[in-house]
Amino acid sequence: MKIAYLGVFQHLPANSGNDWYTLQQLTDLMETAEVHLYHTQEVDDKQGYMPEKVAITQESIATKIRWGRISQRSRISHRLAQLKPEMLLDKSAVEHVKADIVFARVYDFHIARHVAKANNAPIVLVMHNVEWEYLKHTGYSPLVYVPARLYENYVVKQADAVTALSPRDYARATAITSAEKVFYVPYEPNCEIFGSNGARHDYGKDKLNLLFYGSLDRHHNIEALKFVKSELIPKLKERRLFNSTRINVFGSGDPPKHLDLENDPEINYLGTVENPGPYIRGSDVVIVPVRNSSGVKTRVLEALSCNKPVIAFSEATFGLEDESLGGITVADTAEGFVEALKSLECDAPCLDGMRPAHSSVHAATARDVAHYALEKNVTSLKPRQRRLISSNKLK
Repeated sequence: MKIAYLGVFQHLPANSGNDWYTLQQLTDLMETAEVHLYHTQEVDDKQGYMPEKVAITQESIATKIRWGRISQRSRISHRLAQLKPEMLLDKSAVEHVKADIVFARVYDFHIARHVAKANNAPIVLVMHNVEWEYLKHTGYSPLVYVPARLYENYVVKQADAVTALSPRDYARATAITSAEKVFYVPYEPNCEIFGSNGARHDYGKDKLNLLFYGSLDRHHNIEALKFVKSELIPKLKERRLFNSTRINVFGSGDPPKHLDLENDPEINYLGTVENPGPYIRGSDVVIVPVRNSSGVKTRVLEALSCNKPVIAFSEATFGLEDESLGGITVADTAEGFVEALKSLECDAPCLDGMRPAHSSVHAATARDVAHYALEKNVTSLKPRQRRLISSNKLK
């Protein structure tokens, strides 16, 4: 069986929460299917984690329009290049794609429909978060996020199946469309990478090592770094704690030049790392001063899986299961972060279970969703697709 997995970003090598969640789904699907990954945004010399055994092909969806030449505003041209709106009508760039099932996100649903129609295949919508909320929290005006909300609601209704990353997002999706076709597929950190055992990066034993990491070119992470530089570090100095504390930062993407992380003597900036596990395990505390409440902050679960305590803004805990909150100290000010640091036992055990038994929403896998999408459309499937259902090859 062939699965076309469409997305905006080039997910491999993996270096962000979006990438890790995608890799989790791909790994699950690869057990019973041939997976082809397609993306609309090409990244030059992307760095990060690359699985040793990868049976996934990656391909950029290229079109003739160069949006950078049309719009002089980099933010607009960047978005248009990602969305490729010309593909609402022009399907030539994906005419060659063969698939029995199409996995897609909101931003490339218009592309997925071409592939699905050509192959008589169902579409699974992957909700990494509630996109219109993300746009709202990252500073877009109502002129952008209100139409985005209407479109996202439309896409949720049109998809044959939907995956949700959190119970909160699951509830929102089931309020829009049939609950039968919505599946809660939680993020489960890969224990081989984000486990409590394994190599540890040596930051030095002379200080308490705080760690912040993420995609450093994303708005919410940039704002978090501003908080660290302009509020947290001054507060640590005021409380005479800075000399015994080290601020460590790593992540993908190029942070804004005005932050000057590379030349900041008060921050140990590491850039992009190939494997985040050792760097998380080598730290004492992971900090997540992120205000964006959309989706799930996967780094929180990764830190807990590495047995590290977390201090986070309240918004960074939204969408998490109640049981996961036990390893997190919530603080919404620099003063709160300092007080939390003083009271934390840095080697206190964190919770290993990422799927609490008491969850009111049954957890599913990507294969569960794929099987449902095929079975739901069995009357219109091709004979080969029907055989996949009857042989239970997706179970």
